[in-house]
Amino acid sequence: MKTQTFVYVSYIKSDADAIWSALTSSEFSKQYWFGSTIRTDWKVGSEIQLINEDNVTVVVGKVLAFNKPKMLAYSWTDQKSEKGKSEAPSKVTFQIDHYEPNAEVMKLTVTHEGFAENSDVFPRISNGWPMVLSNLKTMLETAKAMRMHGTCKKD
Repeated sequence: MKTQTFVYVSYIKSDADAIWSALTSSEFSKQYWFGSTIRTDWKVGSEIQLINEDNVTVVVGKVLAFNKPKMLAYSWTDQKSEKGKSEAPSKVTFQIDHYEPNAEVMKLTVTHEGFAENSDVFPRISNGWPMVLSNLKTMLETAKAMRMHGTCKKD
């Protein structure tokens, strides 16, 4: 079976600890996830949820890896549609590395993989991740987030 993979690379003028904190802080996630909050205790095997501003769970998964401050991974099951709920869980991995030519810049690579060729979720995450990750970069570099209500609303 052929699978689809989404990869997004961002260069952020920040440090690894600040990026790590942004990725793992429920309060900070609310700012760059457009009002949605990530909830988990970050222990490998624990449940993770993305809950929108209307308190509706839009993503569930399990923490798969937690290697502070370099790599974080969790499974992802979309809850926004019946088709999304029925798909096998996909996997999101965040890799934080120094960008060697510039010591003030970190390279954040997000890989979201394991989607079937006919996935209902893949087109949505392909549009959603660039918005979320651009907002994360903006927040870390300027302390100001874009405001786009309704981004993580349940269909």
